[in-house]
Amino acid sequence: FFDVLLHSVEKKVLDEWTISLRKALSLSPQGSKMVVSDLANRIGSVADNWLRTYTTDCSEVSSRAAAMEVIASSIEPHLRLKEELNALECWTTAWFQQVREWEELYGQSQRIGCLPTSLRSKRKMLEDLDSTNSGKASSMGIIISHLNLLLEVAPRTWRYNSDLCCLLREMASIPGDMGGFQMRNALIAAQVPARIICVILREKVPPLLRLAMPGSSIAAEIIEQTTKMESSTTSHLLPLTNSSVGMGSGVHSTGPSSGTPSPADHLNAFDALASIIGIKGAKCAELSFETGNLMKGRPIVDLTALAKDTLSTVFNEYASEQGMMNHRDISLYMKTCVTGSGAQQRIATMLNKYGKDSTNLTLEGFLHYYRDVSQSSELQVLSDLHEFGFRPDLSRCDEKLMNYNRIERVVHDVIMMTKEDNCKALGRLGELGLSSLPLYYTASYSSSHLAEYILAYTAHQQKSRKSPLMFDVLKALYHTQSGWSGNEYVQVLQMALKIIAAIPGEEQKDNISTMMQSNEKASARKDIGCGLLVVARELAMSRSSQHYTHDSVLLDCYIDTLSELQKILAVKEWMAENKSQWASLERWLRPDAANTSDRGNSNRRNNAVHRSQEAFDQIHSDSDVNGNLHESDEDDDDDSRYDAFSGANSGILEVQGAGVLEVNGIYTCKSKWDSVDMYTKKDVWNDNQVVFSLFRCRLSDNSKRWYISIVPKDNTPGTSKDHDFYMSNASGNVNEIPHDYTWMTVKGYGVDPAPVVVWKQDMVVGEDPVGEGVDMCDQ
Repeated sequence: FFDVLLHSVEKKVLDEWTISLRKALSLSPQGSKMVVSDLANRIGSVADNWLRTYTTDCSEVSSRAAAMEVIASSIEPHLRLKEELNALECWTTAWFQQVREWEELYGQSQRIGCLPTSLRSKRKMLEDLDSTNSGKASSMGIIISHLNLLLEVAPRTWRYNSDLCCLLREMASIPGDMGGFQMRNALIAAQVPARIICVILREKVPPLLRLAMPGSSIAAEIIEQTTKMESSTTSHLLPLTNSSVGMGSGVHSTGPSSGTPSPADHLNAFDALASIIGIKGAKCAELSFETGNLMKGRPIVDLTALAKDTLSTVFNEYASEQGMMNHRDISLYMKTCVTGSGAQQRIATMLNKYGKDSTNLTLEGFLHYYRDVSQSSELQVLSDLHEFGFRPDLSRCDEKLMNYNRIERVVHDVIMMTKEDNCKALGRLGELGLSSLPLYYTASYSSSHLAEYILAYTAHQQKSRKSPLMFDVLKALYHTQSGWSGNEYVQVLQMALKIIAAIPGEEQKDNISTMMQSNEKASARKDIGCGLLVVARELAMSRSSQHYTHDSVLLDCYIDTLSELQKILAVKEWMAENKSQWASLERWLRPDAANTSDRGNSNRRNNAVHRSQEAFDQIHSDSDVNGNLHESDEDDDDDSRYDAFSGANSGILEVQGAGVLEVNGIYTCKSKWDSVDMYTKKDVWNDNQVVFSLFRCRLSDNSKRWYISIVPKDNTPGTSKDHDFYMSNASGNVNEIPHDYTWMTVKGYGVDPAPVVVWKQDMVVGEDPVGEGVDMCDQ
């Protein structure tokens, strides 16, 4: 089969052979033993080494995948043989001993070489090919050691690593009562998790891992400079050109840069890593398949039965009537799975293209929507389902965990998994690799839900001691660059802190206190602790005397992080018990300051030209609901008034593409504020008639910003009482008009994406913009 496989390119034939062989092997432990023994015996050869051929040499994607499936199918039945299981356990013990001896030599500061990929010295007999039939050596042990060697050269053949990691994932996914615990112990003993992390991070792993595993942690630049062009550019070796091929994407695909896979190319590596450490359900389920029929020359795709059942379960949980979601049901559903980003656009797409009408969606339309989404992004479907407690393999976490938010649910799901796990600890090298912050940044791009599960496992294992990962995250947050808003790196740091804070136990309060109040230096050049509250207090004290600088933006980042952390129940309780620690930050952290704007309870303008309050009342004359937003609040800016306004037409602004659909439309000038034109638009928001205002205001640090907000009736713009949706930095010019600016979403009321603002100087007289009856400036 393996020899024929090299020359077969017909996918249908391959699929038939593969299915038949897998069935035969699953029913015959002796037949599986023959395959595994043959694989082990061929490892010493060159041309006949099937493992090496199909993980580093074969250029056919379908052939590599078929080979890995057959090899994986032969391993599980082979582990049912008692003599092999016993031999594998002896081999595992020997590997643990070998690693311990290597670590002891390193601890004694002796000069040592890299960690071997196979057993050495007297332990080598446990990998003697001639002793496998007698049970004195383990065929599976020989194979795992060879997989170690393949991982050491994996950076040089990285575009095929996806298939190698698929095999490791399948090996680690064998049920525990079928030899799975022994298999995972063997992989852990041989340091396979640490080698996988090295392959993912390369030179970014800690120094000890680079010393132990120099081949798998070699930098891409070194490979590119040392690899010779011994064959065509379709070879498995990395070419000395500016293009490369992505893992699992086929030989002729082009990667993001020469010699470097993209984070998405590491998905199978993270699957394998998660499976080895005991994360159940890490293997992504198949969501769709080709039916075999064609439409306009293209294959017809449908959801798998498992995907349909899973999505139907979620649909029925939200449908208010049998087989039908109304607009409110869809909104509630999207609020859960989209978490505030692009919800309105997805609702519109779902109803316009798949809905029964503009307000109702049937189960069939719901499934058709996800069928089409799965063809462009299966990870998007899995991410949506993750919000409802589904793992990548579409199994669901325990029902009693469904009352937790997503992060807390993942943490408790991992804890339940570890309680049922009988495998050995990872050891020093594996734990060091899992404590590397870059691992989770890469993982979040590959699969955000796997990143959460792996990080939860790591945090749980380190809960009894001060997590080095936590301090790395705190220091990384302090060094965040300007323009953090929407920065995915910051989101990864926030995710890490929330998971660490959510780990329950006696140490939880101490860990949260350390996270908030640590005085360990955040930077070697500054005498400031890295605790969140320590840094935030320092930034808040200096903000009033500064202009709009990096520190000002950094304070917003810390306030946002603290707000995110309060979604974790234990953090919320800690904050309630330690109010004195954040009293100076209350203006930003209190619930009604969730919009994160930098406008408190003081005047934000200087030297304003006073104008009577009637001008302000005139704008709000038909918008009583604006007054209801903060009925009990007193005016924040008693001395603030509108600037003089001549009534001449200063132009018309159109807001386009905002995630909050009601914000979009034509804004006309009614007055001036902060010496520039202020623009307004009437609309309905949350079933209330409101006025959206687009204005500029001065902040406490004397910088200026433009905002799109709802200003409560009888209040002036630029206070903490505003409902802010979007903001943009202002130039401060006298005749400034905020068109062609870069706008940002304000947390709390704003929804991504941020809008584009276009200046329309002229309009046809009498035109009613977007049919909303907005009063126009004099033409």
